[in-house]
Amino acid sequence: MSQWWSYLKGRPFYWVLDGSDPAASYYMLRYVVERPDGARALQAARLALQESPVVAELKAVITGESSPRWTSDYSGALWALRLLAEWGHPGDDETIATALDWALTHTSETSHPHATPLLLHTALAFGFSDDDRVESLLQQVFILLQTERRTRLGAVGATLTAMALATLQDRAIPTAVLAGLESLLSPITPTAHPLFTAYGYPTYDTPDGLTLVESALRLGLRGTWLDAWVAQIVAAQDEAGFWRAGRVHLPDITPNEPNRRLSAKALYVLRSYYGE
Repeated sequence: MSQWWSYLKGRPFYWVLDGSDPAASYYMLRYVVERPDGARALQAARLALQESPVVAELKAVITGESSPRWTSDYSGALWALRLLAEWGHPGDDETIATALDWALTHTSETSHPHATPLLLHTALAFGFSDDDRVESLLQQVFILLQTERRTRLGAVGATLTAMALATLQDRAIPTAVLAGLESLLSPITPTAHPLFTAYGYPTYDTPDGLTLVESALRLGLRGTWLDAWVAQIVAAQDEAGFWRAGRVHLPDITPNEPNRRLSAKALYVLRSYYGE
């Protein structure tokens, strides 16, 4: 098997880990370098993330909204919650727990075409898998993926669902559920879905090829249908070996600039796909 770093044009791991982006550093140490949970470096990265000014701003947004909605402009408490979940922020925080409790109790009031996988990913990423409401959402997804109705999810819904299930820890996902999910993911190709080749940051409700492959690998789905995507991801790095955001949803992120978080995800994909 090929050494994964042989596909890199530069040494992006040093750039990702330079401390400029706490979320990227935390992801890199946890998933690419695979530091154990008690490792000092990982704990320091997690603390830096929790204490970063942007996290404080997001928590202020969350506490300032009493009836959150999935807004079209990505403002508001639910998107702030989702961003913290994407970054890997711990869920043992009163602000997060209170807002998530409200969202889980008022699911019918937070309408979005993909509300179930969005909320499920957020809850699971924060470690609320034992909540009965989360379990109910999970069972809805499991049942759906084993029926023909799963095709209604489309490429976006299927990828967001994969992203959600990929955060499920210490629990086996039924084989039939994974088979149903793979039947939806495998036809998503760079040629058939060119919008997925423009990597987005944050993911929010616009997943891309990086989200798809990362989630599939976490779930143990390693069919040959991934080959084209991995080749596309390798080809997408710039001359310095960085990956750029083609779609951005935050005002302080510049489109087409090298992105540490996306670069970290790409490094995870290559390491997981090609192995050591």
